[in-house]
Amino acid sequence: MKIAIIGSRNVGITLGRIWSKAGNDIVFGVRENTNSGISKLNDENLDRVSITTIPMAIQEADWIMLGIPYSAVEDVMQVNAKTINGKVIIDATNRYGDKEISIPDLIQMYAPDSQVFRAFNAMGWENVANPKLGSQVLDIFYTGPDIEERKIMDKLISDTGGRPIWIGDNDLTSLSENLENLWVTLAFDREMGRRIGFKILRDE
Repeated sequence: MKIAIIGSRNVGITLGRIWSKAGNDIVFGVRENTNSGISKLNDENLDRVSITTIPMAIQEADWIMLGIPYSAVEDVMQVNAKTINGKVIIDATNRYGDKEISIPDLIQMYAPDSQVFRAFNAMGWENVANPKLGSQVLDIFYTGPDIEERKIMDKLISDTGGRPIWIGDNDLTSLSENLENLWVTLAFDREMGRRIGFKILRDE
């Protein structure tokens, strides 16, 4: 499978490494390839990783992961609307506080034929790179439609070593964003640090 990762932030670079080693072809779409993370990827000479412009990356892949700042989402979607429409989109952006529209809804304003999954937002990138804390494996929560592609989404999350937990369709996106806000509050305001995460426990 070919996945385009838009942006050069830590979470995207981390997932690019993981997914390429799991057998996927990864193409990074960036505005410039002088970013330190991208430069390090170049130095690693990963067989299944390439770097190009954002429009070319979107054109080449069937799955698109948005690893860009929330403030850049609408611009990227608007400029690339014709090319990205109909592709499966993973929204891994971060935003804090209340907004008038959810990010999946914003994405589908420009890509109405796309299926959108929101994931990797309620955790630090360090926990994506290593989702094991002590003896516990972190749960990675996501929202999105209950369609065949959800099996692929589960696999992509499992490839990180975390356990996928599907919350429901994107009408429940606010729940994942509440987890995101809780993680930020505990990690920074309560000074617990970035290596914290969430885990569902149940009586089997």
